[in-house]
Amino acid sequence: MPVYERTAGYIMNISDNKKIGCVIMASGLSKRFGSNKLIKELGGMPVIKWVLDVTEDLFACRVVVTRSQEVKTLCENMNVPVLYHEYPGRNDTVRIGLNAMPEDIEGCMFCMADQPLIQQTTIKNMIAMFNERKDIVRPIFEDSPGAPILFPDKYFEELRNLPQGKGGNVVVKAHPDDVYMVSAGFAEELFDIDTEEDFSYILDFTEKYNV
Repeated sequence: MPVYERTAGYIMNISDNKKIGCVIMASGLSKRFGSNKLIKELGGMPVIKWVLDVTEDLFACRVVVTRSQEVKTLCENMNVPVLYHEYPGRNDTVRIGLNAMPEDIEGCMFCMADQPLIQQTTIKNMIAMFNERKDIVRPIFEDSPGAPILFPDKYFEELRNLPQGKGGNVVVKAHPDDVYMVSAGFAEELFDIDTEEDFSYILDFTEKYNV
C-alpha cells in the first residue's frame, strides 16, 4: 500500500471534483458513551459539526445518515442534507448513503461523524490522490490506517451488498492492491470518540494545541 506524505505541495486544485460524493456516518447509538456523543459540545460546538465544517463545499453531494432525531434536527437547522432511518447495521448506513448519491459520481467518501479532528488538508489530499489514481484512498498515521475512506464507483455494488453489520473495511480487505494511503498530520486526526474517556482526551488535546 503506497503512502503519500502530507505536504502542501501535494494538495491539488479540487475545484473540479464534482464527481465525488460524501456520506457522513452518524447512525451509532452511543451505547458505550452513555448519551448522544454527536451533539455533545466540543470546543463550543457539537462533535458532529467539526466533521460537517471540514467537509463543507468539497463534494458534489453530501449527506448525513443517522438514527438520531437530535442529529436529524441539528442538520436540518444547519441546512445540511440528512437521512433518518431505523435500520440496525453499519451496512445499512453505507447503502442508504450511497443510494442518495447522484448516479454519475465517480467516487464516494465515507466519513465518521465521531471523528472530530480529521483535518481538511487530509481530506483534500485524499481527493487529490483519488483524482490521480481512481482507487481506494484512506489516511494513515505511522503504521495505523483509519477513516475516512474514499471508494471509486467500481466498488459501489460491493458496498451496497455488505454483510449484515459490516462496513466498508470488508471491501478494503478484499482489494488490498487497490488501496492507497495518504499521511495524516497527527495521530488524533484518526481518533474516533467511543467513550467519555475518549471525549476527555480529545477535549484536552484541542485545548492544549488549539486545534
